[in-house]
Amino acid sequence: MTKRQNTAIFATILLAAGAAYVLLMHAPQTRRLAEARDRLARVRQQYEQDADKARTIPQLQAEVERLKGEFHNFDRRLPGQQELGEFLREISSTGEAGHLTNQVIKPGNPSSGSLYNRLPILIDFRCSFDELVQFLGRLNDMTRLTQVEQIQMTPVAEGEQMLDVHMQVNIYFTRT
Repeated sequence: MTKRQNTAIFATILLAAGAAYVLLMHAPQTRRLAEARDRLARVRQQYEQDADKARTIPQLQAEVERLKGEFHNFDRRLPGQQELGEFLREISSTGEAGHLTNQVIKPGNPSSGSLYNRLPILIDFRCSFDELVQFLGRLNDMTRLTQVEQIQMTPVAEGEQMLDVHMQVNIYFTRT
């Protein structure tokens, strides 16, 4: 064999070895490396999402504690029985403290709901507009859950600052 033939054979073997290395070693390793980098990117992204969610846990715990405190006396505001006498005394004293005159308080007939029962109470009185606003504020602050269902105001006389007020207030309880 001539030197030229030897060189050509050697070059061919070298070229074949290089192609075999690229096809059998380098390409699969490159593909595995790309897949590993993709998995790593997905894991990092998931980690960042989970870390963001985890950062909200202390805020959620604080919110849960705040809500627990807010609803601590919820059973008191929505008692298990009508407790009508206590409410009527409280509403009457609230009205007297607010300088309401001609108070008439008439409980209505209770109605049952799926989660709670409702008892309407009709209240008639005379007061100024400012006294009415104050009374409604005190009504809202009562320990008993109340809702003003309806309110009608009529001036007592032309040019007078007093109003005749007729309102329906609902109280709620969980069972009869």
